[in-house]
Amino acid sequence: MDAGQNSRKHQVVIQAIGILLTCQLAGEVLSQALNLPLPGPVIGLIILILGLFFFG
Repeated sequence: MDAGQNSRKHQVVIQAIGILLTCQLAGEVLSQALNLPLPGPVIGLIILILGLFFFG
């Protein structure tokens, strides 16, 4: 494996972590703003699953 492939893998991992954290943040914002009984990370997981279902 050369440096270019290794760099690309790192970029993919960083992008995936960013997507996960963004979904968790969106869930937390929705949970707090709408005073929902579900925790923010659970709502974020639902957002992630819906995103994968529609776009993935």
